Amino acid sequence: QHWSKAIFLDRLLADIFISLWRKNKPDFSSLWLNGGAHIQHHYLCSSDAYKGSIKNPKWYVPDGKDPLLEILEMYDLLLKDLQSLSNTRLIIAIAIKQIPYESPIFYWRLKNHDNFLRKLGIKFKKIQPRMSIDFLVEFESEEDLIVAEEKLLNIKSNQDVLIFSEVNKDKEGLFVSLTFSGEIQNDFHVYLNDKKYENFENDVVFVAIKNGHHDGLGYYLDTSRRPGDLQEYLPLKNIFSFVMDHFNK
Repeated sequence: QHWSKAIFLDRLLADIFISLWRKNKPDFSSLWLNGGAHIQHHYLCSSDAYKGSIKNPKWYVPDGKDPLLEILEMYDLLLKDLQSLSNTRLIIAIAIKQIPYESPIFYWRLKNHDNFLRKLGIKFKKIQPRMSIDFLVEFESEEDLIVAEEKLLNIKSNQDVLIFSEVNKDKEGLFVSLTFSGEIQNDFHVYLNDKKYENFENDVVFVAIKNGHHDGLGYYLDTSRRPGDLQEYLPLKNIFSFVMDHFNK
């Protein structure tokens, strides 16, 4: 249950926050939690609240498990603890929401970046793996960079889908993303021009499935407000003035 790590981290951050608040009783404090967004991003389609047609594989989320419900239950207990803090005004702001994809997006990461690029005949100085699907390639010469860029932008699946559709020049070299988002199963071969590279599944490792994408509409809750006090839509930046106005009263 990989999502349990996100739930645990948010609960740990919240417990530390509450403990420090009770010790210091600050005039203003903020707590940022990202576990719920992470779970929506990767497990939304396994929730009973989701009514779409996508189904996550059982090996990813077993039947009967609802990661979104689990973190919402934890947040519910957390809100109870926060409301117990005396004489506080509580503002909750969610900057964005998530909308389910119409089909699942798979994240893959190269297992050994150096070996794979050497297999393609790419000369490089150094490779720095970054988060999930990204990596930075440094080169000894501009010529090596140009050759690598051309090769990476022409590697395709047997259905003619690019494997690395994002290859961007950086001041340090090439910033590359493994953007192929379909399933990679046994006997998955990739092609560079007319040359075939067999069993690409041995060159990658599964990272996650992406269930939802960001939408700019968020939500705002304020224990000092009554229904109808605010306009229906307001820019997120207005929250700053709300906080300042609280101390100017």
